[in-house]
Amino acid sequence: MKKLIDQIIDQAIELELVEARDRTYLHNQMMGYIPEKLFFESEEVLKSDSNTLIEKIVERLAESKVIEDKVYVKDLTAANMMNLMIPKPSVIEERFHRLMQEGTVRATDDFYAISLFSNYIQKNRIRQNISFSSNSDKGPLELTINLSKPEKTTEEIREAQNNKKEDDDYPKCLLCKENEGYIGHINHPPRSNHRIVGIEMGGNEWYFQFSPYSYYSEHSIVFSKNHTPMKIGAHTFRNLTDFVDQFPHYFIGSNADLPIVGGSMLSHEHYQAGRHVFPIEKAPSFFEHEVNEVTYELLKWPLSTIRISGRNKEAVIRRSVEMTEAWKQYDNEALGILSHTDAPHNTVTPIVRKMKDKYHIYLILRNNRTTEERPEGLFHVDPEDFHIKRENIGLIEAMGLAVLPARLKQDAEELEASFKNGEKIDTVHDEWVEAWKKKYEANHIKENFEQVFKKELGLKFRKILEACGVFKDEKTFKVFFKEVTGD
Repeated sequence: MKKLIDQIIDQAIELELVEARDRTYLHNQMMGYIPEKLFFESEEVLKSDSNTLIEKIVERLAESKVIEDKVYVKDLTAANMMNLMIPKPSVIEERFHRLMQEGTVRATDDFYAISLFSNYIQKNRIRQNISFSSNSDKGPLELTINLSKPEKTTEEIREAQNNKKEDDDYPKCLLCKENEGYIGHINHPPRSNHRIVGIEMGGNEWYFQFSPYSYYSEHSIVFSKNHTPMKIGAHTFRNLTDFVDQFPHYFIGSNADLPIVGGSMLSHEHYQAGRHVFPIEKAPSFFEHEVNEVTYELLKWPLSTIRISGRNKEAVIRRSVEMTEAWKQYDNEALGILSHTDAPHNTVTPIVRKMKDKYHIYLILRNNRTTEERPEGLFHVDPEDFHIKRENIGLIEAMGLAVLPARLKQDAEELEASFKNGEKIDTVHDEWVEAWKKKYEANHIKENFEQVFKKELGLKFRKILEACGVFKDEKTFKVFFKEVTGD
């Protein structure tokens, strides 16, 4: 394996993470994980990136019974070995802020390259995802069938349950700063090779990192130093605009702060950012209104969205806060919108982009109210579409990028085989497929299955987003806007 290790070391030297002088030291450190016999065994040179090289090494260790052939054990071993190749957090953070003086793109590009090299960003697993775009009458949408997160075996799930501690609260969650360098175990992913950098927003300490399972270009996470719950308020808009002032080549957004309409992790305040332009940003408006150089636009988008823009940062923030607070108190019983019952229901999913010297704040209006007929949410995915997506529609999907479950790949394969061989299969997609047959000739589906599947999945995603929209037509949306603004 020495040749594979040397290739990793060569890449670390090229990234200026280690010195050539360190090679012997790194060889010896690696032998803490790789028995000498395996370390020096003859092996072909594999010209590849560090991600592929380290994966090949841990697979060989598993084959040789040096480590257990379990996903979490191999991940932990790979993270520990790659940790040897990258400097300590203080060095990475100092390097990041030094490069920030040369330019923010220079700093994020370098930090991203380090996160890729260290195998913290699971590049090879991300490559497995099936991604495509789909046109709709609301504009193009993006879809990803998420195959990147490895599934545990039944044995591993049982082991995790048996080893779970009721008082195990370190780190408190997967976002906490205490994850940096954490070895990990069956119930917590390894973070030995994890690095974060401190930044300031709203006068407070925050941390910036990249996501290990990226759904878009340079998918990053910005999280509070403190383990405090998500809360959308005036401070949110200050934080988001401060971020784009520092990183104008990135967007940033926050999940809503309530269950059902929020993300999967509401216990730790955090935002998501990155170098990607989402479909929502390309959406045209059907109504515009300008007040004191601040422009409001109601967007042609499946979810009820207001874009507030202007060059005066304070004015744009103030208008966004006012609109958010107005929505939080808004009731329209005829439309099923109640701001409060036994708990608050109205909130927003905010997104910020800075283009040149102009701020664009998107407010996606959300409501998490439930009813007896709709116990999973009145403005949530329709029950007949749960076979496509049942989980929360969070920030990424609200912006037009669907993250769909891995089971859809197998479903597609089974459906395609059924159309080609004519055999009937039992599937939760029966009603969906029957609708296809009314739209397309049987031979067309048979000969163009992938094209039809992707098109119909895109239409389903649009329908899912529309189900989460609080105003179902442009007229009622405009009435709301004029009512709360008095214009």
